[in-house]
Amino acid sequence: METKEVDGMSVETGPEPRREAGDGVGNNVRQVVVTPREVSAAKLQVTVDKRLRRKTPDWIVRLSKAERHSA
Repeated sequence: METKEVDGMSVETGPEPRREAGDGVGNNVRQVVVTPREVSAAKLQVTVDKRLRRKTPDWIVRLSKAERHSA
């Protein structure tokens, strides 16, 4: 795993995305590992942006919808 700093958040990437039948992972999609705290922060950002009627960047919206998966 490689850890990168992206927009103030640590993101771990693997060499290849996991590909399993029916998991919705396409050719241009990377899976990243984020902490529950980062997901919570993204949810809060989406809520604040909605209240202030601002557009939330797509990557933050996707992050806010992250689900917990066991390794």
